[in-house]
Amino acid sequence: MIQTLDTRRADKSAFSKLYELDKVAIRIGFRWLPIIKRWYCEVRDPNDNQLIRPQIVWPAGEILLDSRNPKLPPGRLLWDGPDYYTKNDLGKTLNLLYFSVV
Repeated sequence: MIQTLDTRRADKSAFSKLYELDKVAIRIGFRWLPIIKRWYCEVRDPNDNQLIRPQIVWPAGEILLDSRNPKLPPGRLLWDGPDYYTKNDLGKTLNLLYFSVV
């Protein structure tokens, strides 16, 4: 099953959202970097402990999830969108997809 995660940002340059993916809760933080004109994201557990180091959002890129870590969902997170995106594209034409293994 493929799920598009809600990444709408309410006109903020930095925010985080809590998601439950395959019965595993994670918090994904998003921050706009104006110098390079890119979003970056990081994955944390619900208690705000870092699970995956921050990384720049690249369309067709993947957020690598370690399936051996029970604090991470077992599926895959991939970005979908245009090669060149703007701050306002997140949640519109730039989307984060979760590919479930269940």
